[in-house]
Amino acid sequence: MLLQGGPFILSRWRVKEGEYILKGQVIADIETDKACGELEADCSGHVRRLLVAEGAAIYPGEPLIDLDESA
Repeated sequence: MLLQGGPFILSRWRVKEGEYILKGQVIADIETDKACGELEADCSGHVRRLLVAEGAAIYPGEPLIDLDESA
């Protein structure tokens, strides 16, 4: 999912640090004042660190995950 507009609220992570994720996998639930949606991974790799806390506002282009794509 490509984020447009914003801000969005990251309501829930669906992945954990250390987990391997696949491109297209749903990684988080997001919401606005008018809608809810899912955020998909742009690429595959191991999640080193989640950079945004649940409940925080996020904006398009903001890094959300530190991902090791070489794994």
